[in-house]
Amino acid sequence: MNIDLGNSFSDALGISAGDVVGIAGAGGKTSLMYALGRELAAAGNRVLLTTTTKIVYPEGAEVARILLGPETQDTMAGIKAGLDDGGPLLVGRERQHSKIIGFSPGFVDALHSQSGPVTVISECDGAMGKSLKVPRGWEPIMPASTTVYIVVIGADCLGKPLGLETVFEPQAVAALAGVRRGAEVDVRLVARTVLAPESYLDRKPAGARCCVFINKWDTVHSGAASGHGSSEQDPAMALALDLKGSAGVERVVLGSLKLGTRNPIMVIS
Repeated sequence: MNIDLGNSFSDALGISAGDVVGIAGAGGKTSLMYALGRELAAAGNRVLLTTTTKIVYPEGAEVARILLGPETQDTMAGIKAGLDDGGPLLVGRERQHSKIIGFSPGFVDALHSQSGPVTVISECDGAMGKSLKVPRGWEPIMPASTTVYIVVIGADCLGKPLGLETVFEPQAVAALAGVRRGAEVDVRLVARTVLAPESYLDRKPAGARCCVFINKWDTVHSGAASGHGSSEQDPAMALALDLKGSAGVERVVLGSLKLGTRNPIMVIS
């Protein structure tokens, strides 16, 4: 097991040009998608951002270019042309109120195979802004071409009661972890939630590499600011070590999307 510092989120997660990245879990999926898109585009890659579920329509500076359209060849042609204009391109089927409705996994596969050299990053799960989740039977909705499968956890759930404040459908998490609703969300509970046979590792697309990203690292340990936390005083680090102990997890990354690269990005591989 190796513990290193990453220079960027894309570097820490081992994402390369041409990958199809599927993001699941809870606690910062959309923010991670935008951060990866910016980093990869700045490095000269053609980058396509999308969703197989739905995401909040960006009103700020997360992405400059958006293209929406039905799953047709005309939309495909427009997307291919838009990719050549530089910067990450966010695409989906349509806008409904404050949401962008995404494409089917099959159309995302086609976008990747028919758009020339492109890195696709897709949000494939929904958690209503919470930081921990057990996938429901049909989730996450992953493209078959996914090469990097990222499960996101928000570290701010650690130490909190198992309830609606930070957990999506807490009754499902409680049942899976074998605890009562209201119990403290500790390292063991979160690890069980991710690693259980009926949870996220079981949903990994065939052939994809699995990474776990623990977001909001700064909320549980002040040592994150210096990058010198130990597992004894840092529950997120203890969680990362537990998760990396699973044969199905290639690497675990700790960081804070809110603070970006101003705070350390830790890689356990």
